[in-house]
Amino acid sequence: MTFSWLTILIGILVFASVGLLSYAGAEVFGKGFRRYEEKYLSRASQELDEMFLPFSAEQIFYLNILSVLAFLILGFLLTRSFILAICLGGLGFFLPRIALNMAKQRRREKFDIQLVDGLATISNSLKAGLSLVQAIEVITREASPPLKEEFGLMLRELTLGVELEKALNNLADRVKSMDLDLVVTSINIVRGTGGNLSEMFDQIADTIRERNTLKGKISSLTAQGRLQGIVIGSLPLVLGVILYFLEPRMIARLFTEPLGWGIIAIIIVFEGIGALFIRKIVNIDI
Repeated sequence: MTFSWLTILIGILVFASVGLLSYAGAEVFGKGFRRYEEKYLSRASQELDEMFLPFSAEQIFYLNILSVLAFLILGFLLTRSFILAICLGGLGFFLPRIALNMAKQRRREKFDIQLVDGLATISNSLKAGLSLVQAIEVITREASPPLKEEFGLMLRELTLGVELEKALNNLADRVKSMDLDLVVTSINIVRGTGGNLSEMFDQIADTIRERNTLKGKISSLTAQGRLQGIVIGSLPLVLGVILYFLEPRMIARLFTEPLGWGIIAIIIVFEGIGALFIRKIVNIDI
């Protein structure tokens, strides 16, 4: 009888301990998740506002969660391995961020292309007798996004009483373009020294145009190296797929045994190192 009561007491204590630990773990996880959510929403909201995208930060956050779950389920169904499924889930976690960064990069490149024509428009407007603010108004009417959006936001800041130098610096901080940084710095210097703004815009436009031409030549010369990197980088994956269809039992061991997981990890590490070396070779700063 004593043994049975002792067993029941131990069971109650174990159950209570597990419950308390589970509750504490849930509280810690919940606080960490809420803290991560707040930080993620704040950063995503800022980036979406800078890119003028018609999405909310909550939508991007839920898309991130769905991407992780989808890659987890897909990885487990394909490999039957929890470790590889978690690895694919990690890929799903970073996929929305990668897509957002690619969109920001494309938008910045489009802005740099439009900036040359925008500088020419400002120069012609100044030569016609307009002020710098009026020339910016011309861009907001005639240009297309993203140049129109960024200068339109700058014009709204000027309307609200922000100083021109501050509005220009805010524009440079948002876009993060080397060409725009050159323009903003030159405008501030010329306005401070009393130089000719229209000539300055013409000179900067010519400089940016020549640099873009040089970038195009370098891109065409390094295209073969980039293509070789893509082919070499995708070769292990293509061979793995072909071998999987030829010898599925042999390739399946890569996903079901610890030795196979180690081999895959080594392949990923060396693939990453090779990609970094090729990127350093083909990316030439001007």
